[in-house]
Amino acid sequence: MAIDDRPTDDTMIDACLRLHEIVRKIGTPEMVLISRLLLFQAGLQIADAIKADEARDPSSER
Repeated sequence: MAIDDRPTDDTMIDACLRLHEIVRKIGTPEMVLISRLLLFQAGLQIADAIKADEARDPSSER
């Protein structure tokens, strides 16, 4: 896959949230827990990326 063909962050987030909804409906309790933990980890990484962007360019605060 070429770098330009990679999904955007928003696309990946939407896909993860849709998948979590499916797991929540039909998955075992363990699968739901793992899905929630993965979403939490993704959220932490997004927050870190935002903080890094703001540190590089304070005028880009949301």
